[in-house]
Amino acid sequence: MISSGMKSIYANSVYCIRKLLPWRCRLFGSTASCEQRDFAASSSSSLLDDFSRYCYQRDLPRAMETMVEMHARGNWADSVTYSELVKCCLSRGAVEEGRLVYRHLCFGRYSPKTFLLNVLLNMFVRFGLQGEAEELFDKMPERNVVSWTTLIATYANTARSDRALELMTLMLREGVEPNGHTYSAVLKACGGLSKLRELHCSALKGVLHRTMKQLPL
Repeated sequence: MISSGMKSIYANSVYCIRKLLPWRCRLFGSTASCEQRDFAASSSSSLLDDFSRYCYQRDLPRAMETMVEMHARGNWADSVTYSELVKCCLSRGAVEEGRLVYRHLCFGRYSPKTFLLNVLLNMFVRFGLQGEAEELFDKMPERNVVSWTTLIATYANTARSDRALELMTLMLREGVEPNGHTYSAVLKACGGLSKLRELHCSALKGVLHRTMKQLPL
């Protein structure tokens, strides 16, 4: 008898094979033969309405299909709607769909705001894609305390304390003020007073550096 867990894995695999290949072809202009759907009668406004509804209803297949058509037409939704789509990807463990959402948002004419980039960053972290998370982090035009803390906590939780402390030092030098979540992650990463003292010295250097830059010449 097949367990419910195995049934879920099998269903997800079939879903990916049937759905992801056509979406990839349509989203990135592959010359391969792809399944076509007639959206000609749909206006941009109705597409966005449909997309929003599917995202909030957690209807991932229809949301993805509509997103592909939006991409082809140069249409984008608002940040909150996309955050709902990412939540849907996370709840289903839909890694490849999450990557497609990222490509739709970051490889076109759309310029996602910091809030949405943080949502994508958290998605990569939750999926265990640390390399892709750091790549996105490095490309972000603006990084706030949420951006920094997300990555710091990731490395603190994966026993890469040196990288977590390095990021904390860079964060302080860039003048971003830590919050309670940041400090909690850093304390976990420190694991001893010696590293805590080291971080404290780096923080003081960062404050001094910012102060010197603000002084009149």
